[in-house]
This record gives sequence, C-alpha cells and structure tokens, in this order.
Amino acid sequence: MKAILGSLLCYILFIAQCFAIKGGPQYPVGSASITGTYSGVLQPNFDPTDPFSANSLGVFTLGIPTDGASTGTFLMFARGRIFGGSIQGVANPNTGTLTALIFGTFNYTLEFIDGAGMLQTLPVTASVTGALNARVTSTSNTFSSSSAVLTGAATAFISNGGVQQNGDPTLDGSLSLTVMGFKQSDTAAASGTLTPPTGTGG
Repeated sequence: MKAILGSLLCYILFIAQCFAIKGGPQYPVGSASITGTYSGVLQPNFDPTDPFSANSLGVFTLGIPTDGASTGTFLMFARGRIFGGSIQGVANPNTGTLTALIFGTFNYTLEFIDGAGMLQTLPVTASVTGALNARVTSTSNTFSSSSAVLTGAATAFISNGGVQQNGDPTLDGSLSLTVMGFKQSDTAAASGTLTPPTGTGG
C-alpha cells in the first residue's frame, strides 16, 4: 500500500512540474503597472565596418501614462554632432511592450562659393530618425521605481540633410541600437528635459 501511495505521489509531483511557470514572475503581477517615467541609453552595437558605431550614444527620458501616447525627449551624439528631438509611441499595459518613433535634428550653415565667385550660405538640417521596440519587465513582484527596467532595440537612420531627385532623404548612415532603461518614478511626467547645445557647424 505504501509503495502504491509513494508511486502516486511521485506521479503528482511530476505532473505539477510540467505545468509550473518558468522564468520568474510573469507580467502582470498583482497590481503591477508600467505607468511612470523612464530614463535610459541607446547603445550602438559594435560594427567593425562602421567607425561611427563605436563613437555614438543616445540618451532619453520617457513618460508612459495610464492612457494616451507615450512621449519623451531624446538626445544622440553621432557623426560628430548632437541631435536633439523627441520620442513618441504607444505602450501596451497588457503585455508591457513599447513601440515608438525617435526623431532628432541638428541645424548648421553650409558655406560655399558659387559660380560667380561669391560666398553663399545655405541653412541645412541634419536628422536622425528611427523606430524603437522595447519591453518593460520587473525584477521583483511589483513594478516599483527601483525594479522596473526597459530593454529592447532600435534602428536609427542618419541624414546630413541631402535630398534625392525623387524627394527621398539621402541616408548617410544607420545604427543598430540596444535600448537599456529604468523606471525613475510612478508618475508619467518627465522629471527633466534634454536640451542640445546651441550653435552651428558642418
């Protein structure tokens, strides 16, 4: 009899393990919420064929509200310039995912000599644009400001301001970026803004 009960107990334990949840706490957990203010970096993946991948970096702040669009500010250093702009996207509270667009500009003045030998100036706007996909995960049972992290990937396209004959922008470079961020507070309002330095340059 004891042998039969022991065998049944082993079978029950085996079945329970088959249906066990793996990978720690799943989203959502209890009253967890992704609403809040996040900050993070955009780190380029190293590409030996592109020297700018080792000399570029982006930073951002982002507010994820309970409803409406997620918005934030964005700065990126790439190709010797600092682009300033914004992040706009939507977050899914059911899955903890964020899909957003990044956009930044750098204004400068191009000087050149025309056909008549006269010095001319031309205002130009360089830009960086791209798409960002990330996920909010928790390192504990609740999304406290010290436990929620934002991870994902983004792709940025850099243009020096040129335009092709068909009207499409001339892309002068691209970067594959790793998104790494963290939750600063449970309030969906940026604690500060990122402002690029003023000035012009080529």
